[in-house]
Amino acid sequence: MQNRLINYIELTKHCDNFLGMEKNPRSRARLRRRPRGGAKYPQVRAQIREQIVGGALPPGTRLPGETEFAKRLNVNRMTVSRALQDLAAEGLVVQRRGSGTYVADPQAPPFLPGRNARIGVLWWTSVLPGDVASRFVWNITQGVLEAWQIAPASGNLPPRGPEEVTHGVWRHEARRLEVQCVGESWASKERHPPLEAVRAGGFDGLITLGIVEEDWLDELLNLDLPTVIVDFPNERFGERADHVFVDPLNAYRAGVRHLADRGLRNIHFVGSLQWEPAPNVEMSHAEWKRFRDGRTRVEPDSFLRLSAYRQAMDACGLAAPESRVHFCESNVTARNEFARKLLALPDGERPEAVVCHAANQAEYLIEAFAARGLPLEGVGATEGEYLGAALPLKVDPQRLGATAASLLYWRLQQPDRPYLNVGERMTFEAPVRELISKP
Repeated sequence: MQNRLINYIELTKHCDNFLGMEKNPRSRARLRRRPRGGAKYPQVRAQIREQIVGGALPPGTRLPGETEFAKRLNVNRMTVSRALQDLAAEGLVVQRRGSGTYVADPQAPPFLPGRNARIGVLWWTSVLPGDVASRFVWNITQGVLEAWQIAPASGNLPPRGPEEVTHGVWRHEARRLEVQCVGESWASKERHPPLEAVRAGGFDGLITLGIVEEDWLDELLNLDLPTVIVDFPNERFGERADHVFVDPLNAYRAGVRHLADRGLRNIHFVGSLQWEPAPNVEMSHAEWKRFRDGRTRVEPDSFLRLSAYRQAMDACGLAAPESRVHFCESNVTARNEFARKLLALPDGERPEAVVCHAANQAEYLIEAFAARGLPLEGVGATEGEYLGAALPLKVDPQRLGATAASLLYWRLQQPDRPYLNVGERMTFEAPVRELISKP
């Protein structure tokens, strides 16, 4: 939507013309003779509506302030206020707090007919200014906002104390839509926002991003709100919510096939482990660090990627025994230990290539092997631009968000439709050097 603003001089001319005050003194006199108050407001409302519908006041036009409007029309401010409120209820103007009143864009109808709408986007982590523009969940959130014609840069993320629930707010005034991102406090390690904050939000629908705590999700779905679960493939909630997840099948099969075509046979899989969350919000950070020792679990996405790896290895006629399947934490200490473990394998068992959950895992192992003078190739998932040593399998988080936004909007329009699982595909692109070398 292009925001067309008319400068004050042009706007004054518009306002004079549509009320017939500049060219028709009799109209001005009639307004003066009428009693002040409610008797004038239908006329003011009708003439503003006529000029908007007729195109004399185009979308994006900023109307004068109520006091200035009232002075020019020789009516009281309440008359103007009442007229504009009615026009806002009709969707013809948008009243933006602290900014003014604008002619609405007919291409941006209200999100929910006849009323304001509020959507909650629930993060597994905290929603803080420093996290925005860097986190995977923020990139998904951008996809949600842009699908609903909200500029991501327009949000308000107030600073919060370490124990306070974090949140950000985005609005589309013309569509009467508010999107709130809600996350855990900075000090919390529960991997989800408090359920009380969700209940208090007054939301019409919810989108969860990367939250994998099943008991908490079960309680959330008991709120009986339309919900889309993003980035957690799980059949337990298949009849209670829509799901959007990263589909690795085609990209991982293409990655394995690429390695096999290069003559590599000993190809290992490396999945990702994540720490257990804190069992409650009262646990301090130091207590949680002690609690998490020895408590890890496989990232849910790694199970899908492992399945894709096994299918691809089978399709290429290659062995994929359990001895070639590994899982590793993301911290440096764990990666160092894991690299030493692979390097210590005897010839014939040591990998020629790795297919990893993430590209940075593969890159780390490639560098560790190179430091010992050993070759290793690898592929792994990443988002955005990647210039590392691994071959990237691209994930588009904004497309995940856009799909989630579409599913939730559809659910709000048709609450009885069947629930859907939608997989957004990764992509694999052959390395540039090989594309150049081909005839």
